[in-house]
Amino acid sequence: MSLVQQIRTMGYEVRLKPNGNLGLSPYSAMTEEHKEWVRANKAQIVRELRGTSRSVQLSGLPHWVKPPVATVGTSLSKVIEKAIPKSLLSLVPKATCGCADYEKKMNQWGLELCISKEAEILEHLVKQSDNMGFMVKTVPKMVRRKAAKKLYDRAIQMSMPRRPSLPSTCAVITACDDNFIKGAYLLAWTVLHNTNTRFICYDLGITNSKMRKQMQGWGVEFRKIRLSVRDVAGWQTFNKPWYIEDALRDHETVLWLDSDVYVSGNLLEMYEMTKENMFVPDHGYFVPDRNANHQGLYNFVDHPVVPYDLRKGSQWPCAGVLGMSTSRDSGFIRQWQDRILTAYKNKATGMISYFDQGVLQDIFDGILADGKKWNNLKAVRNGSVSDVFAQIRKGDSLIYHAGGVEKPWSNWQDMNWPDPRRVISK
Repeated sequence: MSLVQQIRTMGYEVRLKPNGNLGLSPYSAMTEEHKEWVRANKAQIVRELRGTSRSVQLSGLPHWVKPPVATVGTSLSKVIEKAIPKSLLSLVPKATCGCADYEKKMNQWGLELCISKEAEILEHLVKQSDNMGFMVKTVPKMVRRKAAKKLYDRAIQMSMPRRPSLPSTCAVITACDDNFIKGAYLLAWTVLHNTNTRFICYDLGITNSKMRKQMQGWGVEFRKIRLSVRDVAGWQTFNKPWYIEDALRDHETVLWLDSDVYVSGNLLEMYEMTKENMFVPDHGYFVPDRNANHQGLYNFVDHPVVPYDLRKGSQWPCAGVLGMSTSRDSGFIRQWQDRILTAYKNKATGMISYFDQGVLQDIFDGILADGKKWNNLKAVRNGSVSDVFAQIRKGDSLIYHAGGVEKPWSNWQDMNWPDPRRVISK
């Protein structure tokens, strides 16, 4: 029986953390005897885990989500051969330098472990540079280390899975509290797995530091802003135009996705559509009979720009997926904010159907995007991680929206997924 198996028979789970350290849980329940045994056998346990680190790191995700082909070592060799003159490389004795062996070792480590072992790899490169002659050896090690870091960074970049990128003038945003942090986690993972983009999550009261830290490791930025509407049902979503306004201060284009949304593909087309017009979808496969606000609301605000009796079928806008531009849509956002504040000051927010959606539908009269593709409300509402990812993989829609009370992630446990930018789907 391996040491890893022995630990599991003791009732503990063991894994390699992204930084290469050993992780044991529940650590607080371990006896001192068991802790001492682990410390004495740590080196062998780490070696065993490195051989199976992929299955450990990808636990919880479907079998077809896999690490990229392990070519970091080969990529680094190519970068070195291109960047360093052959006259210097030829000074390194091939028979004893061990370069081929180290390349093979890095390929076996894979992308995640090579990232966690950056310091060790850089130290190896600096040491190898000692063999390139007297002139190179006299260069301060700090300078050589900076040069090695550039080569290493390039090799890591070459080894990353390739995916399209949104321009730096665009950001994808959402908002959540602890009740929706798992949804935001799923959303961020699926967005960043398919698209290179800046992703911002507005923090409405997140205390789950573990999930927050994981998401930050993927590049997710968390922000807090002053809330304009408080102490009413739906205050989280009534503040949506202020989240969008805040993000538009730094970006020309913002793609808003509710935190109970998940995506199956890249968001380039949504971005392109937003450049042409404000992006607002209909309800797709779900056709609401009526989403009308209470008539008493119109004692305080103007009547809808499109009368309710003219809205039929799926012609009702949905506020769960939006694309906006600062140069074109700032006036609309202010109108949206003013309407919410008027209802709030007159204690009339309870007259608004579906919170922010009820306000949006009253002031939007543009073309609606096809919700069957961009806002599929036939999303999995009560299922496992595999059920959700099976829908993502096999479905025809690009965006799924798990609206309503039931959420697929309500009972999901120990969501400890790998960096979505460093794995691939086959």
